[in-house]
Amino acid sequence: MTEITFSIYGDQASPLESPSFLLDEFKSRYRSAVNVERMTWEEAWPKLLGYAIYGGGPHISQIGAIWTSTLASMNVLRPFTPREIAYLGGIGAFYQPAWQNAILTEQSKAWAIPFNTFTYLVLYRRDLLQQAGVDEKTAFGSAEAMNRTLEQLRTSGVASPLLLPSGKPFRARVHIMTSWVWGAGGDYVSDDGTHVLFNQPEALAGINTFFDLYRYLSPGDYNLTYEECIQRFATGNTAVTIGGSSSRATLKQWNNPNVLDNLGVAAMPGVPWVGGANLIIWKEAQMHPDKEKIAVSLANFLVTSTAQVKCANAQNIIPAKTDALAQVQFESPQFSPAIHQSLMNGRAYKPVPIWVRMLNEFRHVCDTITADILAKPAGDSYTIIADQFSPLAQRFSLMLS
Repeated sequence: MTEITFSIYGDQASPLESPSFLLDEFKSRYRSAVNVERMTWEEAWPKLLGYAIYGGGPHISQIGAIWTSTLASMNVLRPFTPREIAYLGGIGAFYQPAWQNAILTEQSKAWAIPFNTFTYLVLYRRDLLQQAGVDEKTAFGSAEAMNRTLEQLRTSGVASPLLLPSGKPFRARVHIMTSWVWGAGGDYVSDDGTHVLFNQPEALAGINTFFDLYRYLSPGDYNLTYEECIQRFATGNTAVTIGGSSSRATLKQWNNPNVLDNLGVAAMPGVPWVGGANLIIWKEAQMHPDKEKIAVSLANFLVTSTAQVKCANAQNIIPAKTDALAQVQFESPQFSPAIHQSLMNGRAYKPVPIWVRMLNEFRHVCDTITADILAKPAGDSYTIIADQFSPLAQRFSLMLS
């Protein structure tokens, strides 16, 4: 019996670690055993880099989608052939943004298979919008509309119109901010990936509009983590927040009738960012053709619609395949159309080799900007933003060129 190793990541136990969940079926069908190794989120990227540099790692891995381009640039991944993609149903069987981190444009090769997706959503209280005279159909249709909505909520007497993570490091702030950047016509890098664009007027305008949202936070809502923001919304302590597509689990956990009965969910204003996880096969697996074949079979198995739905329902994730989303059991049905709209209209980052490093730098810069704006709520946010992003643009311009 052929045996392969499959690495996954996550801070919580995964149902994939239990053979009876899916992998016993795979074992029976392909007469092959799969050893699952889970890494925490913090240790995942360093370990993957170690496998890339030193070898000796798993045969197949679940990785963050945005990590794909960096690993592909290191020549350590086995590409998927057009025939293998066609066997999965073709590119059209998946949400289009899911492929943007898997296929490198200049090479036209699929270095990964989309496994699941992730996006951010606007969560809001329909009753509070109605009391403020806001039409929820247009309340979050654009960055300008969202600002007007928040202003009306504040004017109507809502003490906490908006909650966003602030005052503490927040890794994913740039993913949320990206909707405003793209919505303003900006971007981070050029189409050919050779020079930066985030220091251009369109991108800076989108960044500035995003950080203007922090002026709607009440001082008592400063220094909250992302998890605390979602919990406060779930317990009825704010009108609007931004939560990941997995935040429905927190709402269910707190089970506040005032929130659940009045819950509204909208796609992000601008252009939603779409992330998620990919499946990769390491180039080293080709040294053992029997294991390589089983690794490809496992990737095929995990992206069947049946497996996609089962994983989504068990792990509170969003499938990458279009026909699977409609079969996911949402406790709050308001999530489904907003997620579908996000996946249809959203985008992923352009896959440049140094994207992981860029995101890490963006995280620190955005944390600094947030702290400065909260410390000087009447200050010139555009100047604060430009002062932080300009030197960053100079550094990355050198790297990309």
